[in-house]
This record gives sequence, C-alpha cells and structure tokens, in this order.
Amino acid sequence: MSISINSSKRTDRSRWRNRARVAASVVASAVAVGGLGVANAAAATPTVLSYQTPSRLIQSTGNLYWTSNLYNPGSSTPYESFVWRASKTNEPGQEIELFSQLRSKPGSFGDITYAQVAGNWYGYFVANYPKAGISRIERIGLTPTASAYIVKDNLPPIGQNDLVTDGSYLYWADGSAIRKMPIAGGAIKVLASGANFSHVGLDATNVFYSAGSQIWSVPKSGGTATELVSAPGTSISAMSVDDQYGYDELIYGETNGSVTERVYLSPTDVELDVIEPPRAGITITSVTLQEGTSPHWGECSSSFCDIDGTTPTSGVPVDVQGDGNDIYWGAADLYSLSAVIIE
Repeated sequence: MSISINSSKRTDRSRWRNRARVAASVVASAVAVGGLGVANAAAATPTVLSYQTPSRLIQSTGNLYWTSNLYNPGSSTPYESFVWRASKTNEPGQEIELFSQLRSKPGSFGDITYAQVAGNWYGYFVANYPKAGISRIERIGLTPTASAYIVKDNLPPIGQNDLVTDGSYLYWADGSAIRKMPIAGGAIKVLASGANFSHVGLDATNVFYSAGSQIWSVPKSGGTATELVSAPGTSISAMSVDDQYGYDELIYGETNGSVTERVYLSPTDVELDVIEPPRAGITITSVTLQEGTSPHWGECSSSFCDIDGTTPTSGVPVDVQGDGNDIYWGAADLYSLSAVIIE
C-alpha cells in the first residue's frame, strides 16, 4: 500500500476545497480563560437551538434528532430519558418530545439513528439498564408517539457506543463485539470480537470500527477484518466515515489532540492529511466531514472545550456534523453555527 501525504491528486477532484475553519478569517485559536468552553471573545458565537442537553445526536435533511437524560434526586422516578425532534432553525422550547421514559433505577438513552422501512420513517435508539446489565434497541415513529417498540432486548451493554444503519441492518458496538442485526429484529451476527470497541461507520460493503488505539474494517457479510489505523500510545476517541464520492474518507481523532483524515482512492492508494497534529492536554471528542467536503471536530482540555479549535462551547462536544451550510453539535445545549468555507 502506498500512502501519500497531501497528494497533488487531491487538487484534481472538484470535491476538495481548502480546509474550512469556522469564521477562520476573523477568529483566533481558542485560549482558555476560565471554565469549560470559555475562550477568547473574538471567536464566533454559536446559536442555541435547544436547552435539552443531547446525549447523542443525528441530523436528517431538515431536522435534528437526539436523546437526552436527566437525574432528579428526591423523585420516586429520578431517572428520565427522552427522544427529541427539532427543525434545524429551532428556537428553545419549540422542540418536540417524541418519547420519554421515567425510571426508579438508573438508566439512560444512548445513540440514535433512523431509517425508512416499508415507506415509513422510524428512529432507532439504544436504551441502557445498568442494574440489569443489559441494553435494548428500540424503535419509534418520527412523529410524537406514546410508546416504543422493542426491536431487541437483553443485549450486552451498549452504553454510549455507536448505533448505525444502512436501511437494511443495524450495526453497533458493545464492550466485546461489533454486531449486526436485521432492522426489524431477528438473529444477531458478530462481525468482530475483542475489547474497547466504541465507534462504528459504514460504506457500501464494509463496517469500520474503532478498538482502543486501532481502527479496523470488516465486510458487512462477515469475514476477515483489516487493520487500517494503529495509534500506539494514544486511543481513538472519535471517528467518522464518508463514501458519497465513490471512495472512503476516514477521519478520526485521538486522545493526544490529533485529527487525521485518510482517503482510500483504492486499496493500495491512500492519501493522508494530518488536520491537527498531536497537542498535549487536548482530547478530540467528535469528528465529521461536512457533506464530504470539510472536516470539523470537537475538542476539550481540562479547562475549555471548542469546535475546530476556534469556537468555544460550553460542555463536551458530541456528534459534531454538518449539512454544507451549518454545523450542529450537542454539549451543555444543542448548538448550530454557520460554517465558513474558504474557496
């Protein structure tokens, strides 16, 4: 395999643009001056879309869907979990509660995805029940509904690991395996066994997943896994995959503060772009390719969190993603920000 760094081939593909930075021409790198998310005052200000703190978040063309969890001590049912829907121009208080669950024992909702099944759109989300040592995958309609359908019960704990779908199957990571199941439920197939699984992504034929300091791919049908990334001395803390241009773009962040993109033009031709080098005290919490063009990421130190190293945000950024115009993420609240793309 040949790996080229910042290859000139990239300039021959019209999809490549110069790297975006949020308001890059007018803001400086975030410098901590206080608590989490406090950086220099010149940075762009995100818009708060909702005060319902996202646990996990996913966008569609016009909407945002997310899960959230609350703990209310003193209540007989102190553990509350929700599934929400909002437009991308939402104002706080306009979001719609699709589903909620109250519990007397600890529990939480995790990742969420969606798919069209038999002409209808559904959301699929992870429900965790740590006292019982299990997780569920549940399904809801994407309009307000009073109940959820349990697609699969008594699963090994999934927690906040990824749940993704290609419209036919669900794929997810738990503590010991990468698993696959028909979207309507049924037999589960183990695609990989091991430890420290967390992030999952898809292309047309493969499943990508992180395991500690490594990233692997395995055919969706099962088979031999291929190691794509090895990062000894650090851990993969964020990962995203895009294949809309006919080749795989893999972007990942590490606990050493680095952000890297690999473009697989062919099995033997890989372009490598180090977007951010390692930085002491920084952990990358989320990464994305905005509509396959521009990388964005969330990062934190012990004293601040920001987006793309420029825009401060309150709380740890989760599920940063974009639609070509704006980027969205969860932290203390649900945020959006116009993404400046410099041609």
